[in-house]
Amino acid sequence: MNITLLTAATATNGAPTLVSEGVSLSGAGIMGDRGRIYIYSTAGSVTMTVTIRLWGWSAVSAAWHPLVTGADATKGVLNAAAAIGETSPDFIAHSEVVEGLETVDRVYAEITAIGGTSTAISATLVARS
Repeated sequence: MNITLLTAATATNGAPTLVSEGVSLSGAGIMGDRGRIYIYSTAGSVTMTVTIRLWGWSAVSAAWHPLVTGADATKGVLNAAAAIGETSPDFIAHSEVVEGLETVDRVYAEITAIGGTSTAISATLVARS
């Protein structure tokens, strides 16, 4: 199952505050607790970077919580809390494992920082269904 979290985002978007933000996982039929997130640029130039934090909505606490990513619990910030840089000139491509999907109702990708010229970032979460 492919879940689009960001489509050609060009600016920071702030942490989620409302239960309606992000993408609902209800009825998605996700199997297992893990998925893989893919971060990639769709436009931009110069030296592009992006920093992204993943959030999950818990109905148990009625609050947003940073999702643990991989073995490094950096309060939900991908790439071990370091900015994600270009993998080739004018292109960003990054992926990593995301954990905690079984226990959240919604997922949100927060861009905390973005650099470069006209940088546009997309994010897709892939989980088994």
